[in-house]
Parts: sequence; structure tokens; C-alpha cells
Amino acid sequence: MNLSALVPPSQTILTWTMLGALCAWMVLCACLVQYAMQARSEAAQQLGERRETVERLEARARADGPGRTITTAPASAFLDASTQGLAGAQLQAYLTQTAGAQQAAIISSGLEPTKREDTPDTIRL
Repeated sequence: MNLSALVPPSQTILTWTMLGALCAWMVLCACLVQYAMQARSEAAQQLGERRETVERLEARARADGPGRTITTAPASAFLDASTQGLAGAQLQAYLTQTAGAQQAAIISSGLEPTKREDTPDTIRL
């Protein structure tokens, strides 16, 4: 008995269309998984590079002066400002004074603009 004679041609076309859509969906999913894995790998590599940089800076700080004390910014530098911009300016002034007192230099690598989803107590450096 011939089974193709029992299935209408429109049903066969629909079956092949659905099979093609399923294959396209699987290819799309495989591409997305590959993209996610690549992004994760790049992020892990960048994290490793940054950790190495921090380790080098900490080692250099230890070598520069074993008796040297490391000070932190006072809480007033962050809490007394009425706006995010003023808090950032106060922090920048404090860092500049501290760096000048220790004959150091401050290097800025960039500043992200304020985003709408930032809370009022967020300061972007």
C-alpha cells in the first residue's frame, strides 16, 4: 500500500515547512549558545587581566613603602553632598589633594555618563 497517496499534498508541504522551521530554530539556538560562551570567555580573560594589574599595583605599593599608611576617603566626602555631581567633585578634590601630598599622579581612564536606572546615591567613576 502506498502511504503517500493517503497524505494530502498540503499536509506534506506543511510537514516539510515545520521541519525546516525546527532546523532553523535549532541552528539559531546553537549560534546563541556559542555567542554566550564566547562572551563569557572574553569576560573571564578581561577579569584575569584586571586581577593581574591589581596584583602588580599592590606589589608596587608594598615595595614603595612598607611603613607607609594607606588612608581612605572620609565618609563626609560621600555623605554630605546633596547631588551626585557634587559628591563626585568632592571625591575628585579629595583624591587630588591626597595624590598631591604624596607626590603621586591620578590617571582617569574614562567616565560613563549617568544613566536613568542609577539610584541617586550612585557615583560613577
